[in-house]
Amino acid sequence: MNSSALAARFVSGPHITAASNAEACLGEWLAELELEGIIAEQIEVKAGSAGTVSVSATLARGGQ
Repeated sequence: MNSSALAARFVSGPHITAASNAEACLGEWLAELELEGIIAEQIEVKAGSAGTVSVSATLARGGQ
């Protein structure tokens, strides 16, 4: 998967509408990426106001 395809996959990632299941949805999406050989090298999740969540992540192909 090239960087453009990875970026497209990130954009099409989960659109979480309920804060109550945000952590589970994010975890499931990251697990799907890991099955495709993409790992999160760094991830930071911050709770925001009004039930929002901000995610900053560095993703890479496994073994690179």
